Amino acid sequence: MAESVEEILSFLLLHPASRGLAEEECRKVAASGVRIRSFAQDEIVYSAGEIPAAIWLIVSGRLCLASHRDQPRIPIARFGTHDQVGVIELVRGEPATVDLIAEEPTWALEIPHDLAVSLMESLPVLARNLLRDAAVPMSEFLDSSQKREWAKSLAIIHVSQHTRQVTNAVVDRLIDLGESIGRITDDPDQIPSETTFRFSGEETAEIRAQLGKWTKMDRVVLEFESETKTADPQRLSPLLQYVQQAFFVVTPENHAKLETMLSDLVAQTRAFRDKLNVIWVVSAAERVIPLAPELQKMITRHFVVHHGDDELLHYGDLPDGLNAGTERIVHALRGVQIGLALGGGAARGMAHLGVFQALERAGIVVDLMAGTSVGAMLGVTYCAGFSAEFALGSYPSDLKLPRFFRMLPGGGKWYLIWKYRTRGWDPMLRRYFQRWRLEQLPIPIETVSADLVSGEEVIRSQFDCVDAITESINLPQLSPPYLRDGKVLVDGGILNVIPADALIRRGANFVIGVDVASRMEREFAGNKPDTPTGQMRKPSITQVIRRVRQVQDRNLCRIGSLSADVTITPDVADVDIAAFEDTRQTAQLGMAAAERILPSLRQKLHDLDPQLFPITETPGVP
Repeated sequence: MAESVEEILSFLLLHPASRGLAEEECRKVAASGVRIRSFAQDEIVYSAGEIPAAIWLIVSGRLCLASHRDQPRIPIARFGTHDQVGVIELVRGEPATVDLIAEEPTWALEIPHDLAVSLMESLPVLARNLLRDAAVPMSEFLDSSQKREWAKSLAIIHVSQHTRQVTNAVVDRLIDLGESIGRITDDPDQIPSETTFRFSGEETAEIRAQLGKWTKMDRVVLEFESETKTADPQRLSPLLQYVQQAFFVVTPENHAKLETMLSDLVAQTRAFRDKLNVIWVVSAAERVIPLAPELQKMITRHFVVHHGDDELLHYGDLPDGLNAGTERIVHALRGVQIGLALGGGAARGMAHLGVFQALERAGIVVDLMAGTSVGAMLGVTYCAGFSAEFALGSYPSDLKLPRFFRMLPGGGKWYLIWKYRTRGWDPMLRRYFQRWRLEQLPIPIETVSADLVSGEEVIRSQFDCVDAITESINLPQLSPPYLRDGKVLVDGGILNVIPADALIRRGANFVIGVDVASRMEREFAGNKPDTPTGQMRKPSITQVIRRVRQVQDRNLCRIGSLSADVTITPDVADVDIAAFEDTRQTAQLGMAAAERILPSLRQKLHDLDPQLFPITETPGVP
C-alpha cells in the first residue's frame, strides 16, 4: 500500500535534511516519489559489489557499513537517527566495497539517485543539507581527536515515580547551558507548553508527530514511567528507535525489575545495548550501587546520583551546590568525558589528594579515572565517595610508624617492607572497601598492574577493589607477586606510570594527567651535578637499584603524559617515598601545582565546550 504524502511529510520533517525548506518545498519533496522504507534487524540494504541506487534519510534506528568478508561482521561505520547514507555513493557512482546493514529495526526515507539529483538541482537548500551532512562523518573520521557525540534525542525511563527529579535536574541544567529543550512526558505534574508535550502513552504516532514539530530544538527528551503500557518491550522498542540514547532511572530496591525489562528488550534487538544506560539514584549512606553483573552486560554506562548527606562522603559536588552525578550525565549528553590519570610514586602520590581538592574548588567534575600504584589506591578511594579530607585524616593514621620502626635508621622504609612482606595492605584497605567491586563505584575507575608472564599491563575495571589496589601497588623489590589466573602480578608502574592512554581507550576525550614521579632529587648518594670527580661517593647496590627505578619512572611518566591534554606535576622531589605521615603537606604541593595550571586547563576545557566550561573571573577562586 502506497504511503500518503502526509505520512511521507511527517517522516521528512523528522530529518535534518528538511532544515530551512519552506512548507511548500517539503511537500514537493514528499510528493516527488520518495518512499518510506522499513528495514528489519540484520536486513541488508545493499551488498558489496552493488551500485547503491538511492539515498536513505534515517528517521529512526541504525544502519552500519560492514565488510562482507568478516564473520561475524565488524562494523566500519554507523549511521543513526538524523544521519543519511548514499550521497557519497551517488557522487562516486561505483560499486560498493562493503555491505550496508540494519543493526536494529530502522525507518528511513528512500530517495532514488535520479530523483535525488533532480531535487538537489531544484532545491539548493536541500542540496546544501545533504552535502553538508555527508561531509560531517568524513571529517570526524579524519580527525577523531576530542570527538563529541551529541545525543540530540534521548529517552529517560523511570522504574519508579519517585525518581522524576532526575529528569528535572538534567533538563534544568541543559537549559542553563543555553539549550532549547523539547520535553515529551507522561508526568501529570508537567504543564503543557510550547516546550512541553504531555502524551497519553498509547500511540507512537503522536510522539513521532511531536518530534517532527521540534526539529529546530537543540534536544528532545522523551520521559515516561516504566509502569505505563509504553514500557512494555513490544511498545518500547519502536520508541527507542527514535532516540540516540536511553537512560533508565533505577533505585537499589527495584533494579531486578529493570534487569527483566532490559533482558526482554535486548533479546528483541541486540543493537539497543549500545544506547542503553542506567542512572542509579541512591542515598549517600549507601555509597556504592548493588552488584548487578547481568544488568551491567546489557548497558553501555552507568551513572550515580546521590541524595542526602554523609560527612565521610563527597562526590565532587560543585561549589554552587550542583550535584556532580547530574553533571556527569550532562557531560555525557554533550559528548564530554573528562578523565583523570593518577600516576604512581609511593608517599609522593599523596599529592593527588590536593589535586582532587583543587579540581573541586574550580568546579571541574571528573567523569572517570585510571590509576597506577598509589594512584590506584587514592583513585579508588575517591571514586568510592570518600572525600579527599577523609583520606587526609585516615591514611596518615593508618600508615603511622609504630614505635619500633621509629627507633630504626630509615625506619619508614623498613616499615614499608614489613607492610608488604606481611600483606598488611589488605586488612587496612578492607576496613573501607569491604568486598566492594570496581564496577559498583559511583565514578568509573581502572587500575593498572603488570603481568610478569606476558610482559603486558593488566587493566582492571571489574574486580574486587582491594585486590585491584594491592596488585597495582605491589612493589616487586619489597613483596612477592600475586598469582592469579595464570598471571604473576606486580606494581603497574613498571609499564605504565600515568595511565592516560587507558582513559582514551575507554572513551575519554579530555585527559588530565598527574605526574608525581618525574621530578627527581638533583642529588644521588651524596653526589650533585657540580661534585668534583675526586670527591664523589660510590653508591651501594641498593641505592643504585632504587635510583634506576626512579629514572625508569621518570621516562615512563614522560611517555604517559603524551596522551594527556594537561599534565599536573607537583614538586614532590624532596618528599621521601615512605613519608606517609607528611600526607597533608604533600597534598598541599598537589593543590599548588593544580592551581598553577588552572588557567590553561580552563581554557582547554572552554575550547572543548564553551557553554559547559565558561571562562569567568570569580573572586577568591584560582
